[in-house]
Amino acid sequence: MAKIILILCLFFTNFYSCFAKNNLQTNTTFSSTKGNAFGQETRRQIINNSSELPISNLSSIGEITQFSYAKSSYKNGSKAYSLNSLEFFHRYRFLTTKYANFTIHNSYKFHGIYNENKYLSLMPKQNDYELRMLIAHNMTDRLVNNILQSEKPYFARLEIAYRYRFNNPFDEIRQRFYLGIKLNQKFSFLLQHDLSWAVTAHETSTHNSPRQMQNFQFSKNFNNVIMPSLIYKLNRDNAVQIAYFRRLGGNDLQYDSSGFSLGIMNSF
Repeated sequence: MAKIILILCLFFTNFYSCFAKNNLQTNTTFSSTKGNAFGQETRRQIINNSSELPISNLSSIGEITQFSYAKSSYKNGSKAYSLNSLEFFHRYRFLTTKYANFTIHNSYKFHGIYNENKYLSLMPKQNDYELRMLIAHNMTDRLVNNILQSEKPYFARLEIAYRYRFNNPFDEIRQRFYLGIKLNQKFSFLLQHDLSWAVTAHETSTHNSPRQMQNFQFSKNFNNVIMPSLIYKLNRDNAVQIAYFRRLGGNDLQYDSSGFSLGIMNSF
């Protein structure tokens, strides 16, 4: 694990140094969460990093990386360190109107490195592909710069996605909504709301496939999460974020129920 972390640190250092001149934007958070996985109490500490780099006026590339430490009551106490996932994405803005702009997002997530049996809420290791549509209002730049540098009083972005999960009987339909409000020159409020449904990827005698839309049904696996946060701008290029995470509903037992996070946003 130490070698893997060192390799990733060197990769991100080179990534930042090579492309900083093109205005790399990053958001790094540390979270502490708790929940129950299949009846077992769990607690996690999570480090999540997302970066986005423009490669033209209309497109960008980026990555999302997540590490975690988990402690579970499973088998009288189980602890696990993990690289949960490494995801790369490409975005292309194909339409801009007076009221909104539209962006297509393609991403590929490589499975993480962890022991699936040590912590019940870690998913079986697998790769995912996601196709996402982003519809943004009052946003003239990517999320971090729009929070740090925009003078507009508010912005909103809706994301709708379908995630294909290799070697898994369930795919996912996802929805994410952002609402940002500028309170004054230093403080901003950001609301993030996530919905996701696990859907059957293949039709059987008891489950319907999304390819058969006349019979399409959401599965029982469902997730509904809200995360309000307060952002304090240190200067034009840096800010800190304090957030509260709460799972409002659903019956998918592989998600944390609540937690707090502290993050930093940078524009290089």
